[in-house]
Amino acid sequence: MILKLGTLKELANHADSILKPVYDHIAFNVRILDENYGADRDLDEDDGGYILLFDTKEDLELIRNYGKIDFSYHMPEWVDRIGTDEGDYGAALYLVSNDFGIVLVAPLVLLCSLPDIADCVNQ
Repeated sequence: MILKLGTLKELANHADSILKPVYDHIAFNVRILDENYGADRDLDEDDGGYILLFDTKEDLELIRNYGKIDFSYHMPEWVDRIGTDEGDYGAALYLVSNDFGIVLVAPLVLLCSLPDIADCVNQ
């Protein structure tokens, strides 16, 4: 399942289903979006962006086919490793326009299957 998270209010609805370190990382990024672009923005139409949290290869294929991120063109602006007791997760920010970013958050092994990710987290 892919969770699309763009506001702190929305994120709070999933607090019990997201690992604490992953939740904290997402909350940090969503807080920045809320503060800079508004907590009541339209996630798809307004500036800012959102986070996509996923955990399967099938989810990744859906994201690839969604078309917002062109992985042959867009490179991650940053990549973070998120340590959890259940294995490492990764987060990668893709800027798809000047004022719109998508942060992908997934198990690190899955995220590393994307171009330009594995080199970033292994440095």
